Amino acid sequence: MWVYGGAFLSGDVQGNLTKADLISRKTNMDVFVCEYRLVPEFDADDICWDMALAFKWLSQRRNPRKVILLGISSGGSVCVRQLQYIAEKKRGETLLPSYINTLIDPETMPAGAVLMGPFVDFTEPKGSLVH
Repeated sequence: MWVYGGAFLSGDVQGNLTKADLISRKTNMDVFVCEYRLVPEFDADDICWDMALAFKWLSQRRNPRKVILLGISSGGSVCVRQLQYIAEKKRGETLLPSYINTLIDPETMPAGAVLMGPFVDFTEPKGSLVH
């Protein structure tokens, strides 16, 4: 499952099909590219909803244990959050927004993830960004 990057501001399925097709041919695997909404019109919860919905759709058609998430840049961040959602639900935590919670099945952990330059630290930077 290919989740493209673009700093949450840009990117789309169409712009990633050539690369996804190349990966598909080189690995002899199907590649599913999921579309997600972008900021500023939408927020992080909307993006996570889109990812959870796409993963649920895919896991109903393919064995999730044979699915590998491929996230590039901001897409990698979305993949990390999806994995966290699944792990949190498996542990019985209720930190998920209720509407996303309905999509998450704790038994659908994918086989793995390839993360290329994901944003994973959203804490406030310390010190000067100039120095």
